Amino acid sequence: MKVLIFYCALIFSFFLLTGCSGDESTPCSENVTLQSYEQDGYKLILNYKPIDVAVEASITSGSANPDDGIILPVNSNVIDFSQAGLAPGNYGLYLRTVCSDGNRDWGSPIPIVINEVCDATMPAISFIQYDVNLFIITNGSVYFPVEIRFRPDNGEDIIVRINYLDSSGRNLYEKGIEPGHYISSLRGICTGNAKTAWSEGVELNITDYHCLKPNSFGVYNSNNEVDVAWSANSDYNQWEYVYLNEGDSISTGQIISTTQQGINGLPTSVGKDLFVRGVCGENTYTDWAQAF
Repeated sequence: MKVLIFYCALIFSFFLLTGCSGDESTPCSENVTLQSYEQDGYKLILNYKPIDVAVEASITSGSANPDDGIILPVNSNVIDFSQAGLAPGNYGLYLRTVCSDGNRDWGSPIPIVINEVCDATMPAISFIQYDVNLFIITNGSVYFPVEIRFRPDNGEDIIVRINYLDSSGRNLYEKGIEPGHYISSLRGICTGNAKTAWSEGVELNITDYHCLKPNSFGVYNSNNEVDVAWSANSDYNQWEYVYLNEGDSISTGQIISTTQQGINGLPTSVGKDLFVRGVCGENTYTDWAQAF
């Protein structure tokens, strides 16, 4: 009988051990190091090295114990604090991993600022590019300041603030928005600098607008003289023109420089050709464009 009991105990111990060894959950040893954060409405977007375990956050007032703070889950690097009852102000943010062998210690806190959130609804947006100008199209009116975020595939976000949305174009060159692929979003700025959440991002492909030749010529004849104007949708502000007899080669004419966006008082355009090109830099020019 003693032998049988001993044998059964061995079998029970064997199954207990193999049951534990078959558990696929593993302890984790990684700490979470927060690199930066951004508030988007009632969400905090966190930037930290990706890890394969769950993460939770504690938001505290001042130097309070993180175990006594507001503890929230982190889902795909996002903290949703919409139901946390946090008033605008300064807080401490702690992070820790949630592992199968228990929670790790809280990491070092970083100071964060929770800004007031504006609940205004932002309209959907789309874009139309015309040379160096970008026109913003919305399906609704916005009569308060807004920010437009241009997020490139690589590099830092570009945020452009404008007082209100209207039909005028924004100069891409002046805003520092280079040709390339972006995800663009819109958010409103309400009373007291409160901000809405960013609108859903839309894809935007900015085509090359550098050193484009002049276009959209306007020709005005009067009293045996002609005035000419052209589009200034460019990243340069100097031009050259050649005014010569109809059919003559450009190389035979005199090249005249101007910083004006047009020419006034040319002799009659009858039997004449006018060519204009942009000066993009030292010894760098656009192609010649024929005004008439």
